[in-house]
Amino acid sequence: MASKAQDNVSKPQTSNEKIQELDPPEISQIPFSIVDKTSNKTTKLLANSGNNKSIEGQNRWHRYDFKEPIFIYRIVVLHTNYPDYKEFEIRALTESGETYTSSSKPASGRVFLAVNEFCKSVEFKPPKAYFSGVKRIDSVEIYGFRKSQSGKFIQFARDIDDYKIKALEEIAAKENKANETILMADAAESRRTEANKEVNNLKTSADRQKLNLKRLESSRDELNTKLEVLNQSFSVNSRELSNIKSELDRLSSSRENLITDVKNKTAELKALKDNLDLFPSELSDFVRQGARNTRTLFWLAAAPIAIIVLMFLLLISGAVDLSTKITADQKINLEALIISRMPYVTVAITIITACYKLARSFIVELININRQRLNLTKISIIAKDVSNSSQYDLDLNHEEIYNFRVRLKMDLLKDHLKNYISPDFEPLVPNDMAPKFAPLGLLAQKALARSADEAVPQKT
Repeated sequence: MASKAQDNVSKPQTSNEKIQELDPPEISQIPFSIVDKTSNKTTKLLANSGNNKSIEGQNRWHRYDFKEPIFIYRIVVLHTNYPDYKEFEIRALTESGETYTSSSKPASGRVFLAVNEFCKSVEFKPPKAYFSGVKRIDSVEIYGFRKSQSGKFIQFARDIDDYKIKALEEIAAKENKANETILMADAAESRRTEANKEVNNLKTSADRQKLNLKRLESSRDELNTKLEVLNQSFSVNSRELSNIKSELDRLSSSRENLITDVKNKTAELKALKDNLDLFPSELSDFVRQGARNTRTLFWLAAAPIAIIVLMFLLLISGAVDLSTKITADQKINLEALIISRMPYVTVAITIITACYKLARSFIVELININRQRLNLTKISIIAKDVSNSSQYDLDLNHEEIYNFRVRLKMDLLKDHLKNYISPDFEPLVPNDMAPKFAPLGLLAQKALARSADEAVPQKT
């Protein structure tokens, strides 16, 4: 028992026990004597001032100046009727000249405003509050200590830091020891888990081998059955193969015949396309170009027409102004006024005449382009109709029909273009085809005559 008691006595204290045995210095209210301006109502609110009178709460700064820098721990303001959701503001001038600001909400009639700085002065400001009765500031408590008393607090903080460092070292050592123990336990648990896995794997492998053996035996029986079926199918497929070869030979021969027919049809189609004789494709190009020229001429004709309209409006406006002047001034010299207007009228008539001629030439050209488009369309229709009519019940081959079509179209175009080309132009046709062309020429003459009769009203 004595040895145990000695062990307990000689056992060193831990850092936690030493920290618990520390007696922290007490932070009390600052002495009233180090507060400046002791006669102010705000200064007399201090709890240790000996004055228990409260003052009416106002939304202004309540300032406390100190005769020397004081470490302010916190300010406690006791109040009446201030709501808990409104914040009190605090502002302190530190020893270094900086301004510290903060705020806090009241609770149970008290407001705790923390500072924790060496200050030259400190002040607080109650909030604005309405509809909560008469608000009063009952007293103020400022907790802190002088600069000369800071040594014991600094020493207390140093002791706390030393014990903190030692406690952290003890905790780290215990953590390392605990981590080593955990690692050892984890390693043992890992070895046990690996052993269990190995046992389970061996059991699973044995079961898998048994299943594989049964599967292989079943597969062997199935393969034997399939082999018998395949032998039977082979004999059947051999007979079908010989039949397929015979059918393939027949299809190959039929394919060659089809290829020959396709070649013949292709050649025949090419010949038909070569003999196909429609009206030249340049007609469509001519029609498109005519449409573009029509649009261009339309806009060109619109400009002089607009100028004519403008000049007409200006002349009307000038005539109205002239009539106004004559009516307003009875003594005006009409002859002089008319003579002064003559140059303007002459220029206006010249411009209107020039614009009229330009617009007329453009409109005439538009009519000519449209008439040419209609004439070419008529030629195309007549050529096709005459060609189809002349071929009926005639013993003509394809080459003769083609030549007759070309001759007819050339004659029609020649008649249409007689104002653009020489009248001595004569298309060349083989002499041996002239007798056969006589009926076709007669039909063409009739068609031209009918076309000329239809064009007479347009020219008039």
